[in-house]
Amino acid sequence: MSEELAEDLPIGSPAAARVLRTLLGEPGQVMTRERLGQVTRLSSAAITRAVRPLIGAGYLAEQAAAPRGRGRPVKQLQLVADRACFVGVKVEATDAVACLVDLAGQSLAEARVGLASTEVGEVLDAVVDAARAVVEEAAPRVPLGTAISLSGDVDAITGRVHFSPFLGWRGVDVADLLTERLGCVPVVENDVRALTLLEQIAGVGRRGDSFVLVTLGTGIGAGISVNGQVVEGTFGVAGEIGHLRVEPTGPQCYCGSQGCVETVAADPAILAAVRRSHPEVESIADVLALAGTEDVATLAALERAGEAVGTAIAAVTNLIGPRWLVLADESLAQHRVGSTALDAAYRRAAYGDAVRCEVVPRDMRTEDWARGAAVVALTSWVERVSGRSLD
Repeated sequence: MSEELAEDLPIGSPAAARVLRTLLGEPGQVMTRERLGQVTRLSSAAITRAVRPLIGAGYLAEQAAAPRGRGRPVKQLQLVADRACFVGVKVEATDAVACLVDLAGQSLAEARVGLASTEVGEVLDAVVDAARAVVEEAAPRVPLGTAISLSGDVDAITGRVHFSPFLGWRGVDVADLLTERLGCVPVVENDVRALTLLEQIAGVGRRGDSFVLVTLGTGIGAGISVNGQVVEGTFGVAGEIGHLRVEPTGPQCYCGSQGCVETVAADPAILAAVRRSHPEVESIADVLALAGTEDVATLAALERAGEAVGTAIAAVTNLIGPRWLVLADESLAQHRVGSTALDAAYRRAAYGDAVRCEVVPRDMRTEDWARGAAVVALTSWVERVSGRSLD
């Protein structure tokens, strides 16, 4: 699973890396040199210098498109998707899910390995097994990078997980522990930011506008993309929407605060509220089934959750001003009461034209989260071999 050495790769400059990143976010990964120069703000000479070694090494191909009018055929640059591949592993409380993607970020293979527990050694064993399963699909190619994504406070620079509440981890040096076993230094990233990066190159982010991705489920988080860059913040905790305080006298949160969004709107909170009247309820699917019978206690729990989330995302859109709001794993949106309460609270709290932010639902599979991790590996490789960040 070892990576090729960065110095053996034909990028070598921020300009070449910017070309690759721009093509990644373009539908079909095809663009003329002229358009590429406009988007990257590089001169035609700089574009030529950047793409020549990439074409020579097979990472880009140049093809002639149909001519415009009577003019000469227009040459287009396109990523050669099968020239490289990357591995991503998403860690959940019950499984390690791996995905192999090509240079265009498209999924090539997936694998899932169950966890007997969330003990660090058990989880890392599963991560290695899942990664190896998809690497077998890549043969004889060698993946150029590997990334691991998981929930919580993650330092992507050091590869250290400061705190992951759902795994029960504190101060775990995941990158160090996996380097020898994987044969490479993996990138370790927060799972929501990884999913946001996937949305940036394969979803609404392709359109160039800023967006916020909100995940609703076991936890509640947000990924923020402004002007084509995923925001991590100085301390890596940007987007912790689940810990906005929406009910000052509400339930105690594991973070130490009170009345956080997660205490009323995350799946465990909704389940706890419904179980007060229906102790037999085991899952969110059971909650939604009860809501379908117009059960008063269940509808009240969903309404309360919807109001909390709507208020929180209004605060984020007021601050960021995104064009798009992506709702991923939106269990609240699966029933009209939760989604109606969310929408009403959002419109009530959003300031001015913030209400024009377009909401886009996303039904995310666990494999999509793993694909996001693989895209982290891809973009990290591009940045690393260019010699510096692309910001």
